Amino acid sequence: MISDSEYKRHTDVIWNLLKSVVPFDVHGSLIPVNTPLAPIYRHINNNKFRDFLCQLIKILNPIEYSYETDITSGIIYNTDNVSNLKNDGVLIYSDVIDRVESESITNSANNKIFHQGNSHNNNFNLYDPENKGVWWFTDRNTHLYHNEAVQKILTDENLLRIAHSYFNTTPILHSINFWASYPGERDCTHRFHQDWDDIKFLKVFVYLNDIGSDNGPHFYVKNSLHKIVKKDTLPRGHAGSARVDDSFFENYQDDIMEITGNTGTLIVEDTNGFHRGSRVKTGKRYILQLLFGVSRTFELLESGRLNYTLNKKKSNKLYEAKQKYPFIYQHFRFE
Repeated sequence: MISDSEYKRHTDVIWNLLKSVVPFDVHGSLIPVNTPLAPIYRHINNNKFRDFLCQLIKILNPIEYSYETDITSGIIYNTDNVSNLKNDGVLIYSDVIDRVESESITNSANNKIFHQGNSHNNNFNLYDPENKGVWWFTDRNTHLYHNEAVQKILTDENLLRIAHSYFNTTPILHSINFWASYPGERDCTHRFHQDWDDIKFLKVFVYLNDIGSDNGPHFYVKNSLHKIVKKDTLPRGHAGSARVDDSFFENYQDDIMEITGNTGTLIVEDTNGFHRGSRVKTGKRYILQLLFGVSRTFELLESGRLNYTLNKKKSNKLYEAKQKYPFIYQHFRFE
């Protein structure tokens, strides 16, 4: 398949990459080969190429699941939504969780280890009125995975089906993060950029409080994967996650989405398209972030295997989902 494609001159590098990061069974086992030195999926900044890699992944690992449609979910799956996601790079849903559920997620993250730049706080109080700037919490200690509202989102079959349809191969749930933003200086995340977490991936953002224009709305350049990346109209010298000055997007003003929303708003987004956060002027912003991908590339970027050991009783919904979809939840262990 590669030898018949426009990427045939990269055959060896592509196979070395895929053999290193593509699980070959439902438990996520990898073929023991050396990690590739160059992440070629970054070097060819083209959504068409990443779709081609997904086709190869599907051949290497043809694990398929049938998902149940949940008519009670606030996340609606249909072919039009998936088509819009592929075209625009983003889907937005309202009232996916309620305010009580949102507050429970924030409380689960409170007084945990948060990071800001190169510093960290081992007992960060999310509700301290003196907080400044952007802080994030990576849930390596499973606190958030035991939260019922978080499990509700992680196991939503409509969301899994959207991810599967978008990738055209079975998704893998990699991680969840919690972002807390307060008034402060402009952060590097507040400048337009692309993410590179996996060969192909989706991030899901859940607003845990009301987000208006003054407390840090998310911005996305709609259709930027096609209008900018695919057409190779990138800024001169642009590579990787380099930040891009706002002036570059003057010709794309009609495509820039300022995404405000009430508590419980959920955004499904391919953040390989151009996006940014924004500075909180007043109040605060709490966001839950999920990452779905297609390979173990994210794990290699994180310098080791992702293992989340959860309490079966506290995370029963996630445990049941693992029994049903072991490949999707391959990073999770239960005791």
